[in-house]
Amino acid sequence: MTGVGRLPVRDAREAGCRVLVADDHPALRGAIRDALESEGYAVDEAADGRRALDALRADAHRVAVTDVRMPGLNGLELLEQVSELGLACRVILVSVLADPETVRRADEMGAFAFHQKPFRLDALLADVRAACA
Repeated sequence: MTGVGRLPVRDAREAGCRVLVADDHPALRGAIRDALESEGYAVDEAADGRRALDALRADAHRVAVTDVRMPGLNGLELLEQVSELGLACRVILVSVLADPETVRRADEMGAFAFHQKPFRLDALLADVRAACA
């Protein structure tokens, strides 16, 4: 990345934007975490949907980046719980399967964004930045 259009690190920290990354694949979860931390975000991780929901209930996360297909709760179920519990968290979904029905359901349920794997990391970071604004 060249840094074009990236949020300066101090701005992300000053904004106090805490992000939860939920994915059952440790390598992808770590890559997203590293990219977000390099932008200055405070990042927590969860390896499944139940742990993600526990983390969202326990701490004030402004954004959750979550896989659609995970054990425990899937990403759509997590999005539904965020809404039902009235949590002030914007949810960005990522999935290898981005069939039109899943994307439509995510949109109707209030997902902030949807990215099909493999996704462009700069596009995901741009959506996190927008969700934190």
